[in-house]
Amino acid sequence: MIAEAIAEFAVSNGRMFETDRSQTVGASEIGQCARKVAWLKAELLGETGLRDSGYSDAKGSRLRGRVFEDHIWVPAVRATYGDRFVLGGTEQKTFLDGYLSCTPDGMIVALPRDTLVDRGVPDLGPDGALVIDAKTIDPRAALNGPKPEHVAQVIVQLEMIRAQTRWKPEAGMLTYTDASHWDLTSEFAVRRDPEAYAHLKRRAREIMTTAPLELKPEGFIAGGKECGYCAFTKVCGRARSDVPFAHEADLDPQFVAEVIDSARAIKRAEANSDAATAALRTLQNDLKERLRAKKARRVKADGVTVLWSPVKGRAVLDAKALKVAAERAGIDLTPFETVGEPSDRLEIRGITP
Repeated sequence: MIAEAIAEFAVSNGRMFETDRSQTVGASEIGQCARKVAWLKAELLGETGLRDSGYSDAKGSRLRGRVFEDHIWVPAVRATYGDRFVLGGTEQKTFLDGYLSCTPDGMIVALPRDTLVDRGVPDLGPDGALVIDAKTIDPRAALNGPKPEHVAQVIVQLEMIRAQTRWKPEAGMLTYTDASHWDLTSEFAVRRDPEAYAHLKRRAREIMTTAPLELKPEGFIAGGKECGYCAFTKVCGRARSDVPFAHEADLDPQFVAEVIDSARAIKRAEANSDAATAALRTLQNDLKERLRAKKARRVKADGVTVLWSPVKGRAVLDAKALKVAAERAGIDLTPFETVGEPSDRLEIRGITP
């Protein structure tokens, strides 16, 4: 009843942009998995049957961000900076540069040039301009610094504003407000980076002009966290696990040499990763032992907090015992069995790193 009403409102009140989002990669998308973004653009252009069956985009977090920006963030910035707050609220503007686009949340001008000296930005430039970007964040999320995809977003905004307006901002500020406590906000300065912008512009062109399956599955490569929020995990997974079949006799020597070189590189990387993991665990163990010796679980100094806390075990079902109990009770579990998506395994033998 009320739940349906709220869900429908969240869907119908999604943010609208001036430009056709199918024709460019937005600054908020440029740092995401290239293959996912390409599929999203293909959908906007009318291609169907790509996304996972039953997948539904989460609208709540986007609506939360919009409500916060429109009714808290913009009024608060406007109240403090007045007419010096530009390109925000009803004055928002979308900028285009080739296949790349952005719609900044806003910018403050006429600030003292040394405003961000303590944040590593010695000079804001003659305009005293500072691009500002609003984010809300789950209070349970660890925020040890700005997210790389958000840094990329601000870098894009900085260069487009410089190129297409009279202002020449040298830096931006990412603001992360606690989604549960709107009076708690973390801020991170982002300096302009023309070289990074040139790379992001090339990346946007590649995404828009390359077939999705020819792009790297960056979310999967990075560990799969982004895959948990992706609508295309099945089609992507099927492509990654599509193992070809060819006779070795048909492979030319140059190709074989390249494969063996790659295999050696992989084994070296595995060895380096194992060594790094062991070193990390050793450092963590040594720190825990020091804390235990001092009977301390929390240490805070110089803006750094170390907190060591117990974590309760998670309740899980013992599948083996459950199967035995079901068999004894005469219950057939076959109707409840599911088969996961096919996967693959890459083995390298005969190489000692």
